[in-house]
Amino acid sequence: PVTDDDMGLPSKPSKVEELKDLYSTKGPQYKKDQIVGHSYINDPLVEGGVRGKSRVHGDASIETQNKVIDNIVAKGREADLSDREIALVLAIAKHESGFNPDAAAGTTSARGLGQFVNKTGKSYGITKDNQWDLDTQIDALIAHTKDNMDLAKGKDEAYVYAYHHDGPSLQYGGLKISKDKVMPLV
Repeated sequence: PVTDDDMGLPSKPSKVEELKDLYSTKGPQYKKDQIVGHSYINDPLVEGGVRGKSRVHGDASIETQNKVIDNIVAKGREADLSDREIALVLAIAKHESGFNPDAAAGTTSARGLGQFVNKTGKSYGITKDNQWDLDTQIDALIAHTKDNMDLAKGKDEAYVYAYHHDGPSLQYGGLKISKDKVMPLV
């Protein structure tokens, strides 16, 4: 059989090559004195489904990250998001968890792909029983992003992540993080 290479054409890059700038690497671990009592970081990992290797940001295999990315894209399409809006959801997930559905913060109750704290997570259907379920996390992240897009109407697109990070107060540096780290990924 003749391949693209045999005909002098470049081969189609693999998915790993195509997405290399989107994948995340393992982030730093929290020190014991940084971990608060309501953090999920020391909770044992659950079994089954799409799993990370630990509660650390980005500590998920390329295979897991691919599954997370594919599921975000599919659910984004089901939710009638544009390609740009799906890219925004992907950028938020990369920044927040490094596509590790088991990620948890040590300094807050933030956990999962979108790093939802307890209060915000509850308003998007995340409970103690389903908080590590990939579909639940993606549904919540998409719904929250859509709500933040509505809140940011008439403003720079960077406000979507700023509202994700800070809430409506915009008091915790989310706009700068959005402009410096999230929007370049979009």
